[in-house]
Amino acid sequence: MRWWELAGWVGALALLASRWRLNLLRSRLVYIAGSLGLLACAIAVGSWPLAAGCAVLVGIGLTKLWHLQVRREGHTFQVLEVGPQDEYLRYLLRIHGQDILAHQPGFVWDGAAGGRSAAIVQHGPETIGVLLIRSEPHEPSVAHLELDYVTPRYRNITPGRFLFFESGFLQARGFRYVVTPPGMQASNYYPRLGFRADGDHFVFELPSRS
Repeated sequence: MRWWELAGWVGALALLASRWRLNLLRSRLVYIAGSLGLLACAIAVGSWPLAAGCAVLVGIGLTKLWHLQVRREGHTFQVLEVGPQDEYLRYLLRIHGQDILAHQPGFVWDGAAGGRSAAIVQHGPETIGVLLIRSEPHEPSVAHLELDYVTPRYRNITPGRFLFFESGFLQARGFRYVVTPPGMQASNYYPRLGFRADGDHFVFELPSRS
């Protein structure tokens, strides 16, 4: 098999794979890789109409990737506070329950208990995350994360960076520090956001609001 035939097959399969239930970042990257493979094949065989079409696909993929970077910077996220026993919140915890337990085994939310707060993270009309917090009377400036969940489709866009750095949601409620649940060291998510390890959990000092 010639290299351009291989590039064409790989490109076609990559384009099909980009339609699977990947998260947005991976989907965009696979789409661009597939378009480039088909473009290389089209140029090698001298099919210029096909090459032009593939070049357009590459341009579309790069444009969508750029838009994804804009979302990554938090320009389209919004944090909305909801009641700790809100019906929609219970619905979200139910439909995402299996995925939540896969990342945080033993998770249980008691919204009726004292010191509980809840919020959902929106991207336009789509709910992409859930934030559940517990606060203690003896340390009112500390937000204990009961759950910091992001749906798989948006997981690599790190809306957590928007939540902890840009939204001001936690600071507006008097919190200065965020503490993760115990046993989260296996994840590199929190260190990438700037959390520091402290025993069996991570701690983060929230940036001051300007």
